[in-house]
Amino acid sequence: MTTPLVSIIIPIKNSHKYLPHILSKLISVTNCDFEVLCVDDKSDDDSSKIIHEYCKIDERIRYISGNGNGAGAARNIGMKFSSGKYIQFIDSDDDFSPDILVKPYEIIYKKELDILIFGGYEIDSNSGLINYDSPILRKNYLPKENVFSFQNVKNCFFITSGAPWNKVFNSSFIKQNHIAFDEQKYFNDMYFTYANLMLSNRVSVIEDRLYYYRIHDFKSLQGSKWNDISCVINALDRINLQINKCCNVENLKYSFLSFVLSLILALIDESPDESLNYVLYEYLKKVFSKADKTLLWNYIFEEDIKRVSLNVNLANEILL
Repeated sequence: MTTPLVSIIIPIKNSHKYLPHILSKLISVTNCDFEVLCVDDKSDDDSSKIIHEYCKIDERIRYISGNGNGAGAARNIGMKFSSGKYIQFIDSDDDFSPDILVKPYEIIYKKELDILIFGGYEIDSNSGLINYDSPILRKNYLPKENVFSFQNVKNCFFITSGAPWNKVFNSSFIKQNHIAFDEQKYFNDMYFTYANLMLSNRVSVIEDRLYYYRIHDFKSLQGSKWNDISCVINALDRINLQINKCCNVENLKYSFLSFVLSLILALIDESPDESLNYVLYEYLKKVFSKADKTLLWNYIFEEDIKRVSLNVNLANEILL
């Protein structure tokens, strides 16, 4: 078997309901040279059986046994076994356009990019309704340049979500940076995505909506994030540390603080527990304690200022 152009890595945990659809869709693609690395994170349903059945049908599909440490660990294992020039991640319960394996690779190769970002939809897993106004790609934050350095863009953290599945990564760029996914149960992809983006000098975007992300499936890992809120704090802390290794530290720092404020406020809105809100508020106070408030005002958004001002104590500590 020749070296593939693309390594598609799929972390799998009890996904028997969705696997036949996604694997059938992948093997139907014939105009792209790729391998599919199915990393089974110790599923206890029929996922393993389904993967092995598809391995017999198409040699491009490979079964890899995971260690049971979550999607982040499964993706790291997949990267170790990957041999493609480019790496792409797909979640086992999501969906995608067949063009996802054609157009991005023409562009990332032609422009010699480190990372290519594309658009997508969010699909409500219960109702099937599509959210066309999702944060997967926010065009209004894009720079004028067609190829750009992420760290030089104001409010760069708002360009795209911290998920890896609407991006194509140059494999040699990933290996050079030695950035891995966090091996924690929740928010295990945010550090990997943003750390690599911060280190990249050649990023580009296509607005095509090629990925369909499933939300509100509360049996999934994403839906269970409240079980350990320390995971999001750990991911944010690691991103903050990575900022100091970059060139344009000031822009990244204040873009990041604006991002943290928006994210934490959104989490507080969703939080089912007041004790979790307290932890999140305390984290906000900590990360904003040493910020230059004059610079900060140039980055944070008016709607976030209004929301923070509703809490007098928080407003005094963060904004004044």
